[in-house]
Amino acid sequence: KDGSIDWAEFRKRYLAECESDAGKSEALKVLKKIIKLEEGRAVTLLCSCKDERCHRFIIHEMLNEGR
Repeated sequence: KDGSIDWAEFRKRYLAECESDAGKSEALKVLKKIIKLEEGRAVTLLCSCKDERCHRFIIHEMLNEGR
């Protein structure tokens, strides 16, 4: 967020962290369960980021790709 890395590098690091950190992986498992329970209805991800480039977009991609 402070501009020290570009979006591509942030995305790469975030994905690596999600795939390696047990806590993050567990959170994604819970999100996937919620989506399955919603049976195709919209699920909204919220955070306090003001920037359009935010971790919630990466999570959205991951959920849609079935990671």
